[in-house]
Amino acid sequence: MSEWTFITNVASDGQGVSSTNVFENWDISSLVPSGTYSVIVKCHYVGGISGDMTARAYGSTDNDYSYTSANTFHYKLLQVDLNRIIEIKASNTYARFYVVAYSANSNMALNKSTAFSVSSTGVYETKSLSGYASGAAAVHAESAPTIAVNWRRDSNTDDTDQYKAPSNSTFTHQITGIDGSYNAQMKANSTSQYSYIYGYLTSDEYTVLDDPVELTVGSTGSWVDVDLSSYSGIVGAVINMCETGSAYTEGGVREKGSTDDFPGSTNHDVRASAKVTAFCGVDSNGYIQAYKESAGLKFYLMGYFIEDSGGETLLPNNVTAGVPAVGSPAMGQVHDLTAGSIVGGVPDIAQPVVGQTHD
Repeated sequence: MSEWTFITNVASDGQGVSSTNVFENWDISSLVPSGTYSVIVKCHYVGGISGDMTARAYGSTDNDYSYTSANTFHYKLLQVDLNRIIEIKASNTYARFYVVAYSANSNMALNKSTAFSVSSTGVYETKSLSGYASGAAAVHAESAPTIAVNWRRDSNTDDTDQYKAPSNSTFTHQITGIDGSYNAQMKANSTSQYSYIYGYLTSDEYTVLDDPVELTVGSTGSWVDVDLSSYSGIVGAVINMCETGSAYTEGGVREKGSTDDFPGSTNHDVRASAKVTAFCGVDSNGYIQAYKESAGLKFYLMGYFIEDSGGETLLPNNVTAGVPAVGSPAMGQVHDLTAGSIVGGVPDIAQPVVGQTHD
């Protein structure tokens, strides 16, 4: 089993908004099972129409409501409450939200961290994340619009094609590794570029690559198989799609066997000289598929979700004994990244604390 379960086909379950410019509750209980505490949500403007859009945890005060160009997309990792509700907001009805994956991981935050920025442009600066990422191997970073930015682990030396502005003219999201001292590096071409941490992934669920691995996608205009079976235990992939040319292009990734066809049936743009981080499941043989319209679009494997070695299941019954991990919240509590601490109430009796398992 895996701590993260990726949904093979998501296109048919896209959710729009009924009212514009206000947060609406989205009940995702029909898409994810009981015991889900984190989800990966894809935000996509379809139909050639631009607008503002965002998603957040239920009860969050975040309002990262920003312009998203027509046909572009981004992904967010969000905390889910016990009733499996998140909140969505858009300025028109062409916005679509999709649940891509879900997990019993409880390390996503209710509210984002305080802002990180650089003091000098165009160089990597080390940022301490020790107050936000106890026990983490990687963090979920969100960066503000339009400016070239990249996060990486201290041991990462490859900057090829990664230091680019977001493809969607809005917030960009990426998973970045951190070192044993909870440090990561940030680079931006403006001191007014801000980044925030939304939560973290542990080494039991996610493997960080020291340097991006460029994937071979030879053909244009069709879905191409990509073999990732050499990565032990892989169940989901984090792919940076980087357009190195001077024109917009269509591009996407999906689990092999999926019928999702966003580049084919719904425009799925990667902008010129830009990047977008995408998430997709991997089939049981270790394959994904990639699509590119132009030869200038490159695909980089940044890291991957792995099979669990014996952690949580998602359907609670009886709870076996265990001791909460230091620095981890019990179910019913949340990480408050603004305070760099854990807040909240008493664990739900039917749910295990971190360090316990469902029997």
